[in-house]
Amino acid sequence: MKYQNLSDRQFCKVLSADAVDILNAQLPQGVSVHRGNANYQTGSFTLKLTFSKVSEDGTVETPERSHFIEYIDMKSNGVLSADDIDTTFKSGGKTFTIVGFKARARKRPILCTADDGKQYVFEVETVAALVAAQRGGAT
Repeated sequence: MKYQNLSDRQFCKVLSADAVDILNAQLPQGVSVHRGNANYQTGSFTLKLTFSKVSEDGTVETPERSHFIEYIDMKSNGVLSADDIDTTFKSGGKTFTIVGFKARARKRPILCTADDGKQYVFEVETVAALVAAQRGGAT
């Protein structure tokens, strides 16, 4: 069998990826599922799944995205706005896209995705300065 000779960690990783693929294939259009944290023991694991709505333009409505739109005006003292979601900026030779806000993070609440698909967190002031510089260079 496909899962027999795997370590517990590999078993968790491979089976959870397969489960997410199967669920995404079976879900109706407009709904997406993403894998969250997992805990594994010998021979079994517990997996957190997040189901999200997908808008007509293909944007997945994650909790972090909703938090950005809801809280950013207040948390950034007006430096960033809800319109800045999906804004791109460059830092350290990479291009980042603002994808959300982590409401419980005090120091680095801005969630961004790099071109390589990895997620990074930034301070509000850093993102505000980088976005302003990007806009200033475009005008």
